[in-house]
Amino acid sequence: MTVDWINAVAPADLCFSSTPVKLQNGMASIQSSQWGPLTYGLTDAAPTYGDLTGDGKDEIGLKVYRVPEGAGGSGIIAQGFVILDGASGTAKLIGNVIAVHSSTPGLNSPGVNRIDIIPGGITSYEKFYTVDDPSCCPSRDAVTNWTYRDGKLSHGTTVDK
Repeated sequence: MTVDWINAVAPADLCFSSTPVKLQNGMASIQSSQWGPLTYGLTDAAPTYGDLTGDGKDEIGLKVYRVPEGAGGSGIIAQGFVILDGASGTAKLIGNVIAVHSSTPGLNSPGVNRIDIIPGGITSYEKFYTVDDPSCCPSRDAVTNWTYRDGKLSHGTTVDK
């Protein structure tokens, strides 16, 4: 069975919403108590597949972002991957893989550039900013290993590269 991910109903906690959010062509408008109106969407990056749960079926990692409505690319306030299990034909949230590297006050937030999914874990490859970086282009890299255990994702130590 396949899931139409770009028009799926995203779980509420994925979108920081009180109710599930219906994606339309990979995007949705949501209301945030901290940021106000936000655009939540899937990036054009190819999905990442791997058998995280060890059940012999691939889970999917979709690259997502949140940006204040009307802000544009440099206004991204969060970027990472949502990990979903679609074995039942509906999107079931396993967890979110977000940048763990600390951010420097006044600089853009770090983001997850890509992930690798293997049974029992995920490796995330993060990008983060230095004071000399333009807002478009973080120059530093970090790697974080995530563990899937008892139905939950948890991150380990982040290592600068």
